[in-house]
Amino acid sequence: MQQLVRDLPGILSGKKTNRYRLYNIFWGAVAHSMFTSISEAYERKSEGQTDDLGNTWEDLNRDYKAYKRPVRTGDIPSNLRRRLQPSHNALGLLTPSQHKRWQQIFGTIYHSYKDKIGNVEAKKLAGQLAWTRLKNQGAQTKRETLGNRKVEILRISDKLYLSLSPGKYDATSGYQKKNSRQVFQLQAGKLTIGTNVEYASYHDDSRPVWPDEIGVWIDRAMSAGHDAVYNRLVTALSA
Repeated sequence: MQQLVRDLPGILSGKKTNRYRLYNIFWGAVAHSMFTSISEAYERKSEGQTDDLGNTWEDLNRDYKAYKRPVRTGDIPSNLRRRLQPSHNALGLLTPSQHKRWQQIFGTIYHSYKDKIGNVEAKKLAGQLAWTRLKNQGAQTKRETLGNRKVEILRISDKLYLSLSPGKYDATSGYQKKNSRQVFQLQAGKLTIGTNVEYASYHDDSRPVWPDEIGVWIDRAMSAGHDAVYNRLVTALSA
């Protein structure tokens, strides 16, 4: 037992081996704790909240939420959601009668101005004025209705989120990564963790998935590693 304690620094740095797999157990617990911290923070920030380090993510802009973000159940009332189905012949969220009115206004203005300001500019002007009149009459637009939705940030496919979520940890063998997109490498006293999802770095400026200051997470992870080694030794030596 005394020799094992003396060997611990060398074991945990990967310079010495032992039959209890303490090296894998220690760094596996560290990795599991780190992935737990980052995934929990990811969840909070995706919901517009502040994580345990005091970080938040910039909200998605209205145009993206209106025109690119898929509409899911609960995002908007069901009657409006039906209007967004491909089978619906209205323009955006307009009703069939509003759509017909929009076309009438657009056509009238377009034909009045196309010879004066050109085809492209006439279409642009006609579209703007048609929308303005319809909105004044109570019509709903995608930008105003869908652009104000509260949606989770970076949670469409969950490809990135799952790559940063904790995998399985076994108290006698160590850590098993969540999936092939998760990075978990142990090399002679060096632990590398993260994600290989290609677009993760695109969000570093406004929505970083890995904050700069993670001292609290590291301290927590190291404590988890030490506890895991202690528990493994107690179990093994008392058997």
